[in-house]
Amino acid sequence: MEEKAIWFCEPSSADNTFRRHGERTFDWLARSTTERAVAVRRFLNVNIAQVPSSCRDRLYEAFRSKDWDATLFELFVARALQLLGASIEVEVALEATGRKPDFLAHFPDLSVIVEATVRETNSDLRRQIDQNEALIGIIEALVPDGWSVAVWRLPKLGPSDSKQPFKQAIQRLFAAHAGS
Repeated sequence: MEEKAIWFCEPSSADNTFRRHGERTFDWLARSTTERAVAVRRFLNVNIAQVPSSCRDRLYEAFRSKDWDATLFELFVARALQLLGASIEVEVALEATGRKPDFLAHFPDLSVIVEATVRETNSDLRRQIDQNEALIGIIEALVPDGWSVAVWRLPKLGPSDSKQPFKQAIQRLFAAHAGS
């Protein structure tokens, strides 16, 4: 069986756009031909190729269907262990417990069990970003055809705050500049 050498392929048609609002990173990488997307695909392909063959397809599938950040962190941990001189085994069941940690890292003088978990950091910022999703959706729905809009700052509206005054303000703003 021939092993896959490239997991994140270059798109077949040009699409020089960045990640769209709400778009998953995996989907953006599948379509975008920006320099950033090319560099990310190259980084992922090079590093996935370095981990044990037993986990390459599993990593790719996790990037496709699971939490992107957690999967990327797992790849970072695997590569860091390797760069520190360990040979790694991936998700091998431990005899004593039956559990399958992410990695067994074997260094020349010792072996360690590694479970790669991503702790949520900056939960206040994450909450604010999530709250902004509704406001960005309102803006995107109202942008006139042919316009490009960049959002630099949004009001702090919580999930239970009315979005109607915001929507009306955006409508007035766009209407005022429609003839410009």
